[in-house]
Amino acid sequence: RGWGTSEELLCELCATRSAAELGAASKAYRRMFDKELITVVKTETSGHFEHFLVRLLECTRDETDNVDEEGAAATATALFEATHNEDGEESFFANKDTFVRVLARENPSQLAAISAAYEAQYPDEEVTTLEALVDDKLSGDVQRVAKMMLKDRITLFCEMLNGAVTGWWNDKSV
Repeated sequence: RGWGTSEELLCELCATRSAAELGAASKAYRRMFDKELITVVKTETSGHFEHFLVRLLECTRDETDNVDEEGAAATATALFEATHNEDGEESFFANKDTFVRVLARENPSQLAAISAAYEAQYPDEEVTTLEALVDDKLSGDVQRVAKMMLKDRITLFCEMLNGAVTGWWNDKSV
């Protein structure tokens, strides 16, 4: 939305930093520029992308490695319902708020459990994993952040570093 805003860099910074790092960055940003980082992000972005970044900057993401299998199954059901109508038929439109809420809140281990639960609960669906669901139902900057959130930080950093030294990486290849 804002002229000169680097959505790619916002994606990378918000998706690859811990809640503690984002909290520290927000405090430093306020001290350095006398502005609230969340307010600036709200001004410079819009829609579901804005909501995703704001949720990440609110620093509420679970940073443990804990897995709640029952919660994973319930979340898999919520994601299915977010992409299907009440008759269970796939909908062209997805409730992106559900994706944003889940991906901005859950830790990588829980996201893997959600993906496994989705695959187990809906084996006959055309799209059976969380990553494939993100590819199918999200687009643009929201999809870019979502795909980054689904990878563990080390894997993502290694892919980015390899791309940086080989010259092929860009944020769309994540």
